[in-house]
Amino acid sequence: MFIPEERHLKESFIARFMARWHFKSFEELIKAAFSYPDWFYSEMAKQLDLTFFTPYEKIEDLSQGWHYPKYFTNASFNIAYDAVVKKALANGEKLAIIAEKENSTVETLTYQQFYREIQKAATVLVNLDISLGDRVAIYLPMIKEAPVFLLALAYIGAVAVPVFSGYGVEAVRERVTLSGAKLLITADGFSRRGQEVSLLKTALEAVKDLNTAILTVSNFNTQKLPYSREKLYWYNDLKEKFTQEVSLADTKTEDPLLIIYTSGTTGKPKGTLHTHIGFPVKNAIDMLFAFDIGPQDRVFWITDLGWMMGPWLIYGTLLIGGTVILYEGSPDYPNRTRLWELIEKHQITVLGLSPTLIRHLMTFPDAEPANFNLKSLRILGSTGEPWTEEAWQWFFAKVGKGKLPIINYSGGTEISGGILASYPIHPIPPCAFTGVLPGINADVVDEKGKPVRNRVGELVIKGPWNGITRGFFKEPERFEKTYFSRFGQDLWAHGDWAKIDENGYWYILGRSDDTIKVAGKRLGPAEVENIVNALPEIAESAAFGVPHPIKGEVLVVVAVPSKKDIAKEELIQKIKNQIATKLSKALSPEDVLIIKALPKTRNGKILRRLIRESYLGDVNSDTSSLENPSALKEISKERRE
Repeated sequence: MFIPEERHLKESFIARFMARWHFKSFEELIKAAFSYPDWFYSEMAKQLDLTFFTPYEKIEDLSQGWHYPKYFTNASFNIAYDAVVKKALANGEKLAIIAEKENSTVETLTYQQFYREIQKAATVLVNLDISLGDRVAIYLPMIKEAPVFLLALAYIGAVAVPVFSGYGVEAVRERVTLSGAKLLITADGFSRRGQEVSLLKTALEAVKDLNTAILTVSNFNTQKLPYSREKLYWYNDLKEKFTQEVSLADTKTEDPLLIIYTSGTTGKPKGTLHTHIGFPVKNAIDMLFAFDIGPQDRVFWITDLGWMMGPWLIYGTLLIGGTVILYEGSPDYPNRTRLWELIEKHQITVLGLSPTLIRHLMTFPDAEPANFNLKSLRILGSTGEPWTEEAWQWFFAKVGKGKLPIINYSGGTEISGGILASYPIHPIPPCAFTGVLPGINADVVDEKGKPVRNRVGELVIKGPWNGITRGFFKEPERFEKTYFSRFGQDLWAHGDWAKIDENGYWYILGRSDDTIKVAGKRLGPAEVENIVNALPEIAESAAFGVPHPIKGEVLVVVAVPSKKDIAKEELIQKIKNQIATKLSKALSPEDVLIIKALPKTRNGKILRRLIRESYLGDVNSDTSSLENPSALKEISKERRE
């Protein structure tokens, strides 16, 4: 368990904020933040030194109902000014971006240089006929041009549509088509585990019969690739051709900034729509209170621009005035200590990752960080999925040396960040969240929508917050159905199983749509996986339910062993016995498969729905976000055998 030290209790942002406003506990702060939104968001605007070029009319406007709130209404406001321009003018020599490629090449941008690059990119975009409100897809790896274009689009009032750099043709095409993007920004390619990933080739195929232009950054190759197509442009050429600077767009607080599509494992992707005052400000609020991030910090999160945490990392860190660390490649390549090398080399202070990465690394003795100086680290973070206790303890002991808080962070793209977090001023048990984030009014309820404690229920939100998605792009009915059909208009159903224990700690136990129901008994997948993963022979696992003619549904476990030379049948029986002992004989799995790897997205999410479909021999969901689609074939093969 993490126990806060004096510095956390006195010097952290949340501690200083509470002392200033005389809050005796962080629970008092959380209640005040959602009870008095005008006070809270006014204070946040002051803290972040937001610039409103014209006065706002209302801090919070609920005239269209709390599902569609507006903040700092009708004020002229552009996030690019506050995140970059203002910093460049005040402290231009400070580093804004440090970007490392997989081949160890490092590129840096001070705030002043970053501002100049944004102006150049904005000029090129305007000359490609991109203007206020136009959608532009960004299909880039985590290279320095990713934040440049993200902020340049904001600068001219266009709408960024980040696309995961691991997507294939169909997934890219779908997002370009759904958003109506006029332009697709990409790179010729990038390096992933020593192999070239040809983004341009994918991009060309994705838009081959669309009217979408392509703007290409030379990243992997020194020479332009020999592709020809109408409306195919090379960024370096246009930077030299167009030099007339463009002005900052006169955007309003609630003008669209960003459309982030969810991964699309259920039906077509949902385009969450975000505004200048919404997404970035929520990012920064969470960074301040939960992660204690300040201007002195160097923040690194292992993610991609196409996942929410990519823009979150960039907008939030820049708005606070810190330094963003980007890494193009795989965090365990060319060796399993690459992540620790990055921390030591760049003096990273805040590190965020997914529990899956730790579960992977901890199975290899040569992945331990013992030979690296990680003293720069102050804060550890995690998101994307629940922890297992063994992995949490490894991260806490090996990386945090038993001294650093692990800020567990859970929310979503449609939230603009977190619902729940841990706080450095509070003891943090393994795998737990210490509470709700400021501005959010959350609870755990039963199937009738009534609050429950010390038992599993549905995570809900009971009112507005500034980061709420302003609906799904061109799909208002789907937005309402997704979040407000389960419990009615007063409760946002987030789709997570959660529990608040007798000590007030919160736990996320998996997606409620991944629920396993055996003979009327409900199981969250994390409950089963924690038990299986506690076995020393197991590296990681996934649990899911499949139809059964008598029980309705039965439990199936797919597990990855921690060593190659295992007696498969003995291990299967051991897993069954472990679950029967820890849970119930009635909940013992009907089937256990031992495989080499679980199917995952590149940011480490285990896609249980795809695993289930593969097991049942009927894969219908989108597989384009998978890093290792071959794992699905292995599941099908093991099932047949």
